[in-house]
Order: sequence, then structure tokens, then C-alpha cells
Amino acid sequence: MISSSISLTLMDSSGNLLIFNPTPPGFYPSIPATGSVPFITFPESCPLGMYKNQTGINDCILCPTGTKNSGNATVQCTPCASGAFCPLGSVSETSQSALKIIEQVIAYPKSSDTTIFDEILIQNMFHIGSGHCLLISPLFWTLIVAGLAILVVISMGILKFFIRHHTCTQIRKRVQWIFKKTDLIGEGELWVGEMPKKGSCTDITCDDGIKELYECHCCSRLICINHLIQHIETTKQNKRRLDSLRNELNTVVNTLELIVEEKLFTIRREQNLIEQAKKFLDISSTPIDELQNIFEQINQTIASNRSDVAEELGISKDDRYSTCINHDVNDTTSFDKTTTSIEDQHVNEEQEERKRKLYNICDNCPLTFDGAYGLTKTNHSMEFCEHRKNRRVGLYSHFIYKHQLKKVYVQRLLRAVADKQDPRITKLFDGNENVIDHFYKVPCPFFNGRINLPEYNQQNVATIQCQCRSIPLNTLKRHLLNNHKVSKPLAQKLVNGFKEYRKKNATALTPLIPST
Repeated sequence: MISSSISLTLMDSSGNLLIFNPTPPGFYPSIPATGSVPFITFPESCPLGMYKNQTGINDCILCPTGTKNSGNATVQCTPCASGAFCPLGSVSETSQSALKIIEQVIAYPKSSDTTIFDEILIQNMFHIGSGHCLLISPLFWTLIVAGLAILVVISMGILKFFIRHHTCTQIRKRVQWIFKKTDLIGEGELWVGEMPKKGSCTDITCDDGIKELYECHCCSRLICINHLIQHIETTKQNKRRLDSLRNELNTVVNTLELIVEEKLFTIRREQNLIEQAKKFLDISSTPIDELQNIFEQINQTIASNRSDVAEELGISKDDRYSTCINHDVNDTTSFDKTTTSIEDQHVNEEQEERKRKLYNICDNCPLTFDGAYGLTKTNHSMEFCEHRKNRRVGLYSHFIYKHQLKKVYVQRLLRAVADKQDPRITKLFDGNENVIDHFYKVPCPFFNGRINLPEYNQQNVATIQCQCRSIPLNTLKRHLLNNHKVSKPLAQKLVNGFKEYRKKNATALTPLIPST
């Protein structure tokens, strides 16, 4: 900014100049609209109702009240006539007779129609008439609902505090569950009043898009409607499977009870034979025919027991882990026996008899401490039995299904047990021997909802995603039939595929199931 006694120069941030030149009385400096630089003001006469009585760069000012400027004189405003209306900046004067007086009066507010309606509503709400008026009365229906609520509360209290019965407890829990589902205020697992949320579905198989989410009552996660339907269907299938397993369990329990009763009857009969034979031994004058008869009966019983034990090579009746093994173990045992008979067809009868005795050994498990027979947890990844819970079991199946040892090493252990070798002194295994059967458990082919084996991708079979990460191979067929409802040919084909894979990779050290 540059100023002098007669002019003023301004420069903006872009370098443009604006020069104000002084103007005489009756004129004000006006900026031209030409757009040329620098901008130089020129004199412009004062507008109507304004005046300027001195030289300079200042602007025109409004005429005072009681004066006017019609454009005739721009140096000084002229006075208005007496009684005329001339406000500030007047151009002309106005007669007082031309003005109208307006009075603004605000009336006192009246009660709104809403207030009147509220009074009528309150009056009708607490008034109970007869006939139709009774049916439409809000108070009448309020009393009905309140009465039902009180009746439900009293019934629930009676079921909880005064009736101790399993059926009543189930009824009370069912009623509680229904009322929780019809909550109009809470959120979550509701039937009425639930508002869907917006966000990403938490199911791992869903995409990352924004969807309407609902809380699943089985896993308490927020998932989309498609996965909610899938979870509900999975829950129904699990319930059907649970009912089926309960029925099967009831059947096998009844069968086992019959078997146990039959065995107890046989044991009592054999115990009578033993007591009868002991009596004959105590009496020196027992007839030869009776001795011969009891001798033949005992020999027949021994032979019968040996034949029964020889047929049960897979699972001993004393093995407490046999309940975890599927019926497919019979197929495995049969396969093992057939393979053994083919491989050992040139073995003499004495060796066959010794092998059968090894399979039938029933004794306490010797693998109760780290280092038994040279087996360690560090070198062999062994899991040992607890000594205080140890009892007599069928060692062949126990070593295979409990300790998951390979069969070749099971035979080595059975020979050591049969020869009564001390597990604390005897070392049967080196530290680098891979004794664990990594193919004992295999991953379910439907762990991700579809067949995971590349050689079966052409089957294009999709079922519900399996929750079992690993399954014993001898129970896989039953798992596929019951849980995934696949056909028997496909289930057998999948099992055979795992068996072929195990046969081809028998020397491999890596398991089928990847570590997490």
C-alpha cells in the first residue's frame, strides 16, 4: 500500500495495482469494469439519497433524516417539507396522510385438539361399559394379559419349587426358552423383535461382503442368512445322528448284556466242573468212570475256550479301549489274519501256535513309564499308560489302538512279554526307530465340505463340512456312512484309497494329518 496526500495505491498478492484518485464534492471514486491493469478509479456522481461535500477518495454518505436528494444536488441534501415523512437516505418526501397505522395484536393461545383427544382417551381407557364397549376397552384387555402373565408366573414357580419331576423340569425349561425367543427388547437369538445387523459374516467359508447378520443359537456367532440356514440344518442332522447313535448304543448294550449273561453262565458251569474235579481229587476212592468223565469234560472246555480265543485276534474282551473301536475292526482283523496266513504258509505248526498265543496274551500293559523296553516320549513320541489305572487287557489290540504302534513292533513287544523280559532292563528299540503308525488316524475326506483327495475330485460329491479333523482308519467307513450319508461303494472306495496310500508310503515318516 502506497499513500499520499491526494491518492492511494494498493497492490494485492498477485501483483495487481489499484489506484484511488481523489474526487471532487458530489462524486465518489468508482472502479472501472474494463479489466485492464492497473485499475484506476474515475469520478462517478453520488446515487440518489446520498451526497458528498468534500474532495477526497472517500465515498458518498446517506442523507440525514428529514432531508432528501432527488438527484438535483449531490453536494448537499435539501430539507423536506414540514410534516412530511423523510427517513434516512430519502429520495423524495412522503405525506403523512398516505401512511396507514397497523396494530399487531397476538391472541391468547387456545387448547389444542390433541389435548382434548388425550382427555377423551384417558376417560375411555378407565371406563368399562357393557357389550361392545367392554370388548374394545383397553383396560379390559390389559387385565386379561396381566392375568395370563400372573398365571404363567405362578405355574412356573410351582414347577420349580414344588414339583420335583424330570418331565416338569423339561416343560419349565421349554417355556423359558420360548419366552426368551419372543423378547421384544433384547437382541440375539429371538423370533420376534430381532433386527438384523450389518457387517461381514464370521463363517470362514463366506466372502468379506457386507450382509445382514443374525446370531446363530448353536455357535453364538454373527453369520449371514445362508450360513444360518446351513447351521440349522447341521444342528438337525447332528440331532438325528445323536438319536441314531443312541438307538445303536441301546442295541449293542442289550446285545452285550446277553453275551455277558451267556459268559457268566458258562463261567459258573466251568466253576462247577473245577469244584467237582477238586472233590474227586480229595477222595481217593473215586470210581475210574467218573474221573474219566470229568477229565473229558474239562478237556473239551479247555479246547473250546482256546478256539474261541483264537477267533478273537483283533480285540480282547478285557480291553477297556474296545468301545472306541468301530465294527470295521473285524474287517481289519480278518484282513490281517488272511495276510498272515498267506505270508506264513510255509511256517510250521509250532510257530503258528506260538504266534496265536502271542495274539491272545492278556496281561497288564508294561508301557507305564518313559523308557519301557527302550521306548521314550522324546525319541518315539510315545504316550504311556498310567500305572495306577493299569489292569489286564488284550495286549495285541491295546498296543495297536491305545499306543498306535506298528504291527511289526507290536509282535516284538508281545514276544518280550511272553518271555517275561523286564521292561526296565530290556531295550528292544533304538532311538531312531519310527514305531508309531502315522496312518492309524487319517483326515476326513469331507473336512472342508468336499472330497479333499485329488484322485476323487471327479466324484464331485459335496456334503456338510465335517467337524472331525482326524478319524481312525478302521472307523472311517462307518463315519462316512452315518455322518455324510455317502453310498457304500463310495465309502469303501475312499477307505481302500487310504489303505493303498498307507501301503505305498509305509516307509514314510510323515503323517497324513498336517500339524496345525
